[in-house]
Amino acid sequence: MSSAWEELPQALTACGVLPSLPAPDVLRCAAASVAGFSFPAPASASGGGCGGGVLPTLELHDTMAACVYGDGQLADAEGGRWVPLATLLTTALAAEHLCRERSTRAALLRSADGAIGSSLLRSDVAAGATGSSSGRAAAGGSNAATLSVSVAGSKYRDLLFLSLPAIVGKLLKLLGEEDEQHRFFTSLAAQLTAAGVVEVLERTESSRNVWRMDNGESRTPGGVFIKEATAFIKTTHKAVVVAAPAAAPQPLQGEPALPPLRLYQRRVLQRILSDWGLPLPAELQGPEGGSSQASAGGPAARPGGSNWLVCSPTGSGKTRMCAEVARAVVVDTRRLGRGAVVVMLVPRVVLTMQQRDAFAAAGLPDTDVEAHNSEQQLSLDVWEDVLAAATPARGARSSVLAVTPDSFLNLLRVGAHGAAVHCGQVDLLVLDEAHHCKDDHSYAKVAEMFRGTAYGHGSELRGRTRVLGVTASPAGHEDLAELEVLMHELLRQLGGARMLPVKEQDADVAAVLAAPTERKVEVAMRGIDRQLTAVLRLQALDLALDVGLALKEALTRLPQAAGDVANRLVQDLQRAAARRQDTLLGEWIGDAVEFSQQWGCPVLELACHWLDVVRRAADLVEDAGYEGVLPYLARKAAAVCREELRLQQQQAPNDIVLPVSRLVQRLLADAGSGLVAAMGGTAGVVRDCFASGELQRCRGRESFHGIVFVKTRQAVYHVADMMRRCSQLHFAQAWASVGGIRENGEGALTGLGGVIKKG
Repeated sequence: MSSAWEELPQALTACGVLPSLPAPDVLRCAAASVAGFSFPAPASASGGGCGGGVLPTLELHDTMAACVYGDGQLADAEGGRWVPLATLLTTALAAEHLCRERSTRAALLRSADGAIGSSLLRSDVAAGATGSSSGRAAAGGSNAATLSVSVAGSKYRDLLFLSLPAIVGKLLKLLGEEDEQHRFFTSLAAQLTAAGVVEVLERTESSRNVWRMDNGESRTPGGVFIKEATAFIKTTHKAVVVAAPAAAPQPLQGEPALPPLRLYQRRVLQRILSDWGLPLPAELQGPEGGSSQASAGGPAARPGGSNWLVCSPTGSGKTRMCAEVARAVVVDTRRLGRGAVVVMLVPRVVLTMQQRDAFAAAGLPDTDVEAHNSEQQLSLDVWEDVLAAATPARGARSSVLAVTPDSFLNLLRVGAHGAAVHCGQVDLLVLDEAHHCKDDHSYAKVAEMFRGTAYGHGSELRGRTRVLGVTASPAGHEDLAELEVLMHELLRQLGGARMLPVKEQDADVAAVLAAPTERKVEVAMRGIDRQLTAVLRLQALDLALDVGLALKEALTRLPQAAGDVANRLVQDLQRAAARRQDTLLGEWIGDAVEFSQQWGCPVLELACHWLDVVRRAADLVEDAGYEGVLPYLARKAAAVCREELRLQQQQAPNDIVLPVSRLVQRLLADAGSGLVAAMGGTAGVVRDCFASGELQRCRGRESFHGIVFVKTRQAVYHVADMMRRCSQLHFAQAWASVGGIRENGEGALTGLGGVIKKG
């Protein structure tokens, strides 16, 4: 991968923002010496190796500062006042590039030895060239094959001689996965065995299964590995099940045994299982009564059986209750000589993995547990494998599929064309967080598919599929009665839903619920941040007036129609400046950009872009502080100067005459009004932008969760990004969440290591 980041700062000197900078090669080598990267020459098309560990941003700053100070012209000019600004600009750009080098996209193009990434890239291009869905379907063709690679001759054969933890550590590095995935890959590697890991790595290299079914984007190397591993495990199951039924999956060594059911959990399970005519396990036969077989009726009989909605408080063990209901369905279906198909819908991607782990820990007999979502789609091939595994000929194995509703909807819609998939094939449908089942939510669409008879399986559907919804609380302001009405309507063709509340006031429930201590701390904005905000808002108005003046001077060169619109823009800008209202200024920027695009004014558009950057930076200070805002402005400044150099090669007769780089220099570098000067002009201010320690007290904890609320949507991403770049916070995972949806479609906290959720 070409490394041209060191060329970007040179645009600042070419435009006159800085008097000079160290040579690109000097900057590149300085950054590489800190980060452990081996950068290729700029002309090279192949990527270098990526050092592991955490990006040491503070050490990067100190190295770049020494590099900048070594430039005699910078150090001597005007008493060295340019050194802090030049250090800020070069460090921010280097950190940006190094972070991208460690991204998932970079891992796709460059694994530890280049083999996996390059193979995936080649197959990605080849599959894209065909442009057909059949190519994607054929991607799994190798999955059905038996072992075809000589493990002993594989370049990954050293894994055969390593312990499980060592295999997982090497695997995470090869695939570019984060440490928080350690538990998942430990479980997966334990199922594969060392030889299986080697085989799947070889398959990953040659796999063409690099497409995601939902949006056509490329999978990460880890995603391809998981896909191939799932197919490999199913293949090996098929190979041995003919001889003897596969043993139930054993929990990993050291995994705790399931705790005994609580009294209220037993009451809930007795009520549901008795209603469904399912056998009650020994643990449920206690003082409350109940027989080992509440009814002799099997799944097809269900005399008087209803669908159920369990409302139980957070922390009361809803997942455990779902697992025990699934266990009863699996045991009873097995009695009839086939395996059960249990589908558990969860509203967020990360919950599919969380529920998969929970059900795997439950140890359901002769049951495979899988997670499917946008990264690991529930394809038609997977569904057919699940159904085949449930037949007596294949050992009557059951399956629990933790699935996002969109992934399950995709499968059902495929089945709508040929009836290869229909709702009646599901023995138990569980809706986690069932209060989402309303309006246009995907839950409601799944419910609509289930209660419909479009596939000609209506009677079988109502006779076989059971539905269990669980929720901690009703949605919005609806009370339980309203929610029960809603669930009855959504599931009315499945026999209706009955409410089963677990009350927090009950002594046995209250005894196990968490009672967190709420602490609210109001932190006043620091004086330096107040000063920065004031400077940015004042600069934004001054910059806007400069843009307005340049536009006014261009009126005589514009056609009549364009001149009328430009004149109104000038007047609107004057009113916005007079009122000092940020909202009006934002609206004006939008109108000016639209004008510039319509009448071919790229310099005006670039000036508006820089003006919007400054305006947004003023809002960002409250949430990110100067430590986040200054690097943000530095990166944007370099990009603006590079774009200005490109525009100098073009002729736009209608455009304004305004060096946008002069606006950049005024904000950053002017001796009297520039940001660094206004904040004291000290190197310490810049150094603080790449150091932090607020969360160090949480470092030694096994896990912790925190929520940071910020004011604007943009601040969500910038604060999360700032935390990811901070080497002192490498032990935490920062998630940016807007409107309940995380950046990559996920949106919940997990217990896999330290997590910080931002929203």
